[in-house]
Amino acid sequence: MRILFILTLLVFPFMSNGQASNYIQLSEKAQISLVTCGSGEDLYALFGHSAVRVYDPERKFDIVYNYGVFDFDTPNFYLKFTAGKLPYKVAPNHYSRFVKAYIRRDRSVSEQELNLSQEEKQAVFEYLENNLKPENRYYQYDFFFDNCATKIRDIFQDVLGDKLKFYEDPADEGKTFRNLIDEYLIYSPWADFGIDLALGSKTDDIVQLDDFMFLPEYMEKAFGMATLSNDENGTIPFVKSKKVLYEASPLKKPTGIIAYPFRLIGLLCLVLVSIEALLFKKGSQRYILEGTLFLVIGIVGLILTLLWFATDHNITVTNWNLLWANPLYLLAAFWAFKGKSKPKFFAGLAVSEALVLISFIFLPQALHIACIPIIILLAVCNLRIAYQGQRLR
Repeated sequence: MRILFILTLLVFPFMSNGQASNYIQLSEKAQISLVTCGSGEDLYALFGHSAVRVYDPERKFDIVYNYGVFDFDTPNFYLKFTAGKLPYKVAPNHYSRFVKAYIRRDRSVSEQELNLSQEEKQAVFEYLENNLKPENRYYQYDFFFDNCATKIRDIFQDVLGDKLKFYEDPADEGKTFRNLIDEYLIYSPWADFGIDLALGSKTDDIVQLDDFMFLPEYMEKAFGMATLSNDENGTIPFVKSKKVLYEASPLKKPTGIIAYPFRLIGLLCLVLVSIEALLFKKGSQRYILEGTLFLVIGIVGLILTLLWFATDHNITVTNWNLLWANPLYLLAAFWAFKGKSKPKFFAGLAVSEALVLISFIFLPQALHIACIPIIILLAVCNLRIAYQGQRLR
């Protein structure tokens, strides 16, 4: 990427109006397009991708500006990625290579040529080139509000100002961020479960007009519906033409019990509740099963707490999953393995789980349905330990 960028700067310096210029002066034949890439099978590819193409046949210039690039050589890469502190950047790609790379991965690619004047094309191009400067190319990634798609939206809004007007599709009215990402996660049920655990209540906010465009396919639709005020022609469509470069094979929904968290977890919890009933009937005072469960839940709760308080992710705060996946379960696991019943403590946990279950559909955050059997199992386990401890007193 760096070599291509350096060559671009070396090969394409031009002069304009007799004065030195850092930018190419685009010809009348230049085109600027939004390139949209569809979903892929991998988790990182599920939500699609966007880029801007600048094509000038007279200048032999055909570059895609890609705002979804990060550097694996970044010091402490995984720590920064987890903490939400990994910098992303814009990088240039040759158009044909960019498109071929997505076609090889069987991902749809479409292109919308934008209805811009010569001055607007030049302004957008110079904005993009200015973003490539070392001091400008990096930005702090945010999944909802500052990603590969929203950066592109912001460019055109900055350059075109009030001349550019977007419209909301009535069919999208009232959708939340969680509703939108769920449309893509139907192909990865376990990823859906994990994401629902990690993301907090902000994910259930109603999406505003501009914010729909954090998803590339929604931005493609928004561009297609948008209008542009033009001094010569009045109001014109923002998109001049659209072409589909490649149509991918449709993604397939997984099948089987294992593929769906609710089915597998529900079945597992049913078996464990049955075991709990047998242990209760026998009056067993060994809590190995409960301790193991509590340890797992406590670790989950600890991770959710760290995502809330120890990272820069603003979408993992105020996570109501902590009502049932409480880090206190780490203490509960310790006491369970030690055989200490602590009736009041475990009774309190059982009551809290019951309250979460009762208020499940009324919480300000949509919890995943697979949480229900886990909550029931936790309540049953806590009740058994509390009852045994109280009986021994």
